[in-house]
Amino acid sequence: MIKFFRHIRKSLIQENKMVKYFKYAFGEIILVVIGILIALQINNWNEQRIKNNLKYQYTVSMISDLKLDIKKIEEYQNYNKNEIEAMDTLATYIQQEVKDVMQLNDLSFSLNLGILSRLNTSTYEALINSGNVDLYKQEIRNELIRHHGYQSSYLKSAELNNSVFYETMNSYLQSAPVFETPWIPNSIRNDVWKTMDKKPFLSSFNALLLQRRFVLRRYDINYKELKKSTINIISILERNI
Repeated sequence: MIKFFRHIRKSLIQENKMVKYFKYAFGEIILVVIGILIALQINNWNEQRIKNNLKYQYTVSMISDLKLDIKKIEEYQNYNKNEIEAMDTLATYIQQEVKDVMQLNDLSFSLNLGILSRLNTSTYEALINSGNVDLYKQEIRNELIRHHGYQSSYLKSAELNNSVFYETMNSYLQSAPVFETPWIPNSIRNDVWKTMDKKPFLSSFNALLLQRRFVLRRYDINYKELKKSTINIISILERNI
């Protein structure tokens, strides 16, 4: 093809047809420019296709992570509901049935909070660390950052509440060996229980019950807010697949 164009130019020059030669040369330049523009456009299309495919993969993965979060949140919501009901039942029982502090030795209840302490943030973190967050429009980036901030705030709160609660629980357990353990025989446990000062125990026992109930109630609200935020970001991402 190049030889063909060269032959045409040579013929025009030899025939002294300079006007036609310049017209032809100008047309050839235009063809080259058009060819370059087409090549650039094809390259841009390929780059955009790659970006769109990468964005799709991130989006699908984030939606999957968030749906797993929803499932976990609902599990802990159900756990919370049952534990709050159990705490209320226990409080009513103590108020109506327990006449002597010695009866508390026979009570048993959960010493765990069962707080959701992990969320699926791996895809979002990979998106940020790779610098590919620019694949999304600014308004979507803002929503992703907002939701991740809410997740981080929630997890810090969960860690703090766990820490404070278990400090209270340890204080309670040190007040009296009220639960059977493999390393303390029942005979020793009962002897200690009978002879100990009940006032510090009652204070720790009451603090533990109140704190556990407060934290469960607080997280009943937190789970609703976290679930609402998660559903919202899933909806935004699904509209942008």
